[in-house]
Amino acid sequence: MADEEDLQKFLKNVDEITSLIQEMNSDDPRIQQKAILETEQRLLYTEEVPEEDGCRTTLNKTTINRSQAPMENADEINSEAFLASMELDAKERARRRRENRVLADGNCQSSLFKSRDDLCKKDHESAC
Repeated sequence: MADEEDLQKFLKNVDEITSLIQEMNSDDPRIQQKAILETEQRLLYTEEVPEEDGCRTTLNKTTINRSQAPMENADEINSEAFLASMELDAKERARRRRENRVLADGNCQSSLFKSRDDLCKKDHESAC
């Protein structure tokens, strides 16, 4: 019985917090302000009133950031910077592939001819 009550209380709290978060994300500044005030009241209440089961945090550093980050041309700047970094990365990878291919071809050719010559001379140990 107590577990069911605890579950219902928890689900009610989840619904209330979800509602507050949705109101904070609203486009209407009045709704946002109302949600912030309700959230602050809720935080103050939870700090003042201890839980029945004794499970309560002793230190709470929750703060609400009221300032909004600047969003001017953020998508353009981010996409341009992303494309530039992708281009640099692609060029660097292509350069490394060319260098590795040259090194691999050189090593393969020299060791291949050396092994073939050793096999012709019947020197099987050095051919491997």
